[in-house]
Amino acid sequence: MRWPQANGEILMSGAFMAVVEESGMIRQLGDWVLKTAGRQLEAWHSQGHMLCMAVNVSLNQLSQGCSIESFAALVRPYVDPSWIHLEVPENALMVDPEAIETLLEELHTQGFQIAIDDFGTGYSSLSRLQHLSIQTLKIDRSFINDLGKPGSKGAALVTIIQQMAASLNLHTVAEGIETDEQRQLLLEMSDSNRCWGQGFWFSRAISAHQLVQLLNQQAEA
Repeated sequence: MRWPQANGEILMSGAFMAVVEESGMIRQLGDWVLKTAGRQLEAWHSQGHMLCMAVNVSLNQLSQGCSIESFAALVRPYVDPSWIHLEVPENALMVDPEAIETLLEELHTQGFQIAIDDFGTGYSSLSRLQHLSIQTLKIDRSFINDLGKPGSKGAALVTIIQQMAASLNLHTVAEGIETDEQRQLLLEMSDSNRCWGQGFWFSRAISAHQLVQLLNQQAEA
């Protein structure tokens, strides 16, 4: 999510998302984002690029009288919800654990894949993870930033999270990979094809058109 300004500046979501939450506009904006994601996936699929897409959602977006059926109905005209990975922040798990557990189960029943975002920073109950209808843990970038630093325990914590996820049959995504050193260290620590990564080392944010150009170049290569 980017907000172009009249002066040519581009605001990142962190600069305005708190205001969107406080103003109550998160439901409208979140619905638009989800519908746009479904429409974009349909376009990519029609071009032969069978991609999934991850979409961030907030607890406010899901709790403001939203029915799970209407949530899924935003994407069904374009793609099956199974092509969408909903990323829920870990701190949302602590607000009302039983209600969140039910909510995630209903979302997964509708077909959505569920990921816990910024995992490792929210002090969620590890014992509850085994009962949640989730498929992915996204390792917070703060652990990745510490990789390779003298005296850092980041590598040990990343390994622990990956091992725990593997025992629960979950995927992991390391967030915020920005250097080749971080990528190499993660490759050495990961002994499973269920471990993934994202970050500026791979690419900075690009438009949908630029992504198609990149995919076509890779196919030709």
